[in-house]
Amino acid sequence: MRKVNFWLISLLSVAATSCSLSNKAISSSEEISLRVRTSACFGTCPVYELKVENGLASYYGLKYPRTNDTLQVVISEIELDSIVYIFDTHKFWELEAEYDNPQISDLPSVNIELSHGKQKNRVEARAQIPNNLRNILEYIERMRLRTFAELKS
Repeated sequence: MRKVNFWLISLLSVAATSCSLSNKAISSSEEISLRVRTSACFGTCPVYELKVENGLASYYGLKYPRTNDTLQVVISEIELDSIVYIFDTHKFWELEAEYDNPQISDLPSVNIELSHGKQKNRVEARAQIPNNLRNILEYIERMRLRTFAELKS
């Protein structure tokens, strides 16, 4: 019985240690600053700005938004950790500064700036967007709709 208790306690200790280490790997304890801005097109593409700073998410509908309001919501540590995880996983820090095709004139652009700790990157994308950046953009859109329920209608 003592051997079983010893192994059980050892196993639980190892599990607890590995969980705390993995949480530190993607922890948002360092300040996160995310800014996303979209531009207009010739039609009715929504133009907005989304900011996440110090756990506060702010949405500013500028042109053709689903809401003309300025919305602010406190977001959780889990959401902040998710932002860091998604951007790290999709290698945001390695992306080029611009993805564009000047031959195409009627596409809105998106400008993403992210700072986390000592890492900073700014990317402007309008055309020829690589898959890892598309995944980040899809995540941002899901986060935007999830965070600001008023935008779903």
